[in-house]
Amino acid sequence: MYISKHLKTKVYNHYDLNKCKLVLKETIDDPSVNNYIAELYEDTVDQLEKTLGKDIALTTNIIEFKNVCQSEIVVDVANYITLSAITYTDLITEAICTLTGSTIYTNENAFVIKFPYTIYASVMTVTFTSGYITGNIDKTIRRSINVLLNDNYDVNSSSYTLQNVKETKALERLNSLSKKHFFITKNNINTITNE
Repeated sequence: MYISKHLKTKVYNHYDLNKCKLVLKETIDDPSVNNYIAELYEDTVDQLEKTLGKDIALTTNIIEFKNVCQSEIVVDVANYITLSAITYTDLITEAICTLTGSTIYTNENAFVIKFPYTIYASVMTVTFTSGYITGNIDKTIRRSINVLLNDNYDVNSSSYTLQNVKETKALERLNSLSKKHFFITKNNINTITNE
């Protein structure tokens, strides 16, 4: 089995112009400045997602697996929210089938889909959402966004001091608390049944 495609569609649902302007100490109320801050926020979240290895923005994922002969799959995507659908093309009959009755085992870094039976498929498509729901974002990640937003917007209010251009390591300290770790153990999983 291997992944042939992974498509992501993002919604930056945590964006709040007034809070961003407060963090940036920006008082100009101009549509071009506001649009720039909105774009900068999205770029900042994308940058932090790459650093942490997990979705922050609300993300719809469509993963296509090829040559599936499994009773379960591990999906290495952090911050799982919900499973929307699993469809597959049967290896023998070539019929397109919808799979229900799977059990999901999650932690904050990945999740496992346990099928009700072994699947033999030429193609399997799994659709799910990940990231943070509005208002549910981790405080450490929110602080990391603020530090990085400042870094990207204005050197005078960033994680560098202006006199010596000395890095303060604020972002690294915050990110070390939220980085993705690649393991699932019996002690850190939650079970969800997909009916």
